[in-house]
Amino acid sequence: MTHMSLSKAQRSRGVATVEYCIVCVLVMVGLFASGAPTELADAFKALFHALTFSVSLP
Repeated sequence: MTHMSLSKAQRSRGVATVEYCIVCVLVMVGLFASGAPTELADAFKALFHALTFSVSLP
């Protein structure tokens, strides 16, 4: 059985991906725990309305 070793760059890229995912999960947990989902939903709705309005302009 052969063992393929990962290069240092591949390992570091994998670690960075895991760290990014952990940070994203922690940010999401923090936002949802603080009651911010309604504020975020309102902000996304306002952004969507502004975006669709600007796209509809000639």
